[in-house]
Amino acid sequence: GLSGVTCSSVTGCWAVGSTTSSAFVLRTVGSSWSVAGSLANGDYAGITCPEGTVCWAVGDLAERSLIVKFTA
Repeated sequence: GLSGVTCSSVTGCWAVGSTTSSAFVLRTVGSSWSVAGSLANGDYAGITCPEGTVCWAVGDLAERSLIVKFTA
């Protein structure tokens, strides 16, 4: 399911979540969503974009902390 969403503008949103087998990062492209990244056997818990075009997702992979940088 979905575990975190952040928007730096009306059309600039990012979301993270997970399924039973993988984690995903989504971002808006125009008026639709696209996959920006995925991770097998992991879990994303949240995302923030303090600079608007640079985002940080946090979660875990194999019971270890995980921080991943995404750019628009």
